[in-house]
Amino acid sequence: MAIIPEFPGAEVTVQIRGNVATEHDDSNTKERQQKQNKNVGTKICCKYIQCKDDAPFSIHLKVTNQYTWGHRNHSLNIAVYLDGKWVRGEFCREWNTHLGDWERDVDHRITMNEGGQFVEQGFKFTGITKIEEADMAQFKQDLRKLERMGTIEVRFYRVIELKDDDDGFQPQKTSPADFELAEKALKGKAISHGAGFSAPMRAPKAPRYVDSQNLPEDNGPIAIFRFLYRSQESLIQEGIISRPPSKGDKKSATPAALSGLTQEEIETLAMERLQQKRLSWFSEAESRLTGSLERKRKKEEDENIKDIKDVKDVKDIKEVKKEGKGPVKHEISQTIDLTAPPRPYKKAKKADGKVIIDLDDE
Repeated sequence: MAIIPEFPGAEVTVQIRGNVATEHDDSNTKERQQKQNKNVGTKICCKYIQCKDDAPFSIHLKVTNQYTWGHRNHSLNIAVYLDGKWVRGEFCREWNTHLGDWERDVDHRITMNEGGQFVEQGFKFTGITKIEEADMAQFKQDLRKLERMGTIEVRFYRVIELKDDDDGFQPQKTSPADFELAEKALKGKAISHGAGFSAPMRAPKAPRYVDSQNLPEDNGPIAIFRFLYRSQESLIQEGIISRPPSKGDKKSATPAALSGLTQEEIETLAMERLQQKRLSWFSEAESRLTGSLERKRKKEEDENIKDIKDVKDVKDIKEVKKEGKGPVKHEISQTIDLTAPPRPYKKAKKADGKVIIDLDDE
């Protein structure tokens, strides 16, 4: 988004294929202002943008309530120029910003074809074709054309609106743009593209034109937003952007942290880092192995404890059975049957043949 701090309330952006173009600063803005603008009071913002073949583009205009309208009840006439040629104008009035920002997208011009019909032609970037053989007349003509080629310019004028002037205004004629330029004229210039137009399409309605008068004290536009569009290679040639590293360069590029070190020092650091990684791998592997062995030992202990418990249960059962085989003792409380026949007395025969009866037997 291009802005001018000394001209608050106005913003301009270029969109390519619907995306806001990346803007790069122009270090020669003051020099260009002195060379291309006679009014030293005009505020200028200049940016570089990257373009591609046949890519459609548009210019987004925005005026906010930060703009100061107080001077002579004026309006803003915002004129869009491509390669130095007027293509479209928009009017912004004070009341347009009362309820919010005023915004417009300018993406086409309106011209009149040979049949007298209004047609629209969209903006697009077109690559320049170099011609080796060109006469002096074409050479001089191409030099003049190249002075403004490769530029998108948005000029802000303070004006007093007079009246509608649909009849008095003569629209542009539909004509193809010429992008064949003498190679000698292009020598030393990093201009790669020009502003082209799409095939004409019938306009849905006739354009409305307004006659206006610039404030005389301004002596021209009060602000200019200028965009210099170039191919990527041209931006590199002008030193606006750096050449992107190739795939091979990415692998061999030296990081900023290693800049200033010798190749030997870099290799030493790399070996130390590799050893650290190996130690880390070994430590991790050892930790995993130790954990695995510990889990295995714990599992075996749990199984042994289970086996021991099972064996103890079996032993207890056997001991119970063994205890059941002992002599049966009668307790005092047991009943004895006295009606049963008495047991016979024990008898013993002495050597002389006499029989002895044991009366003390239980």
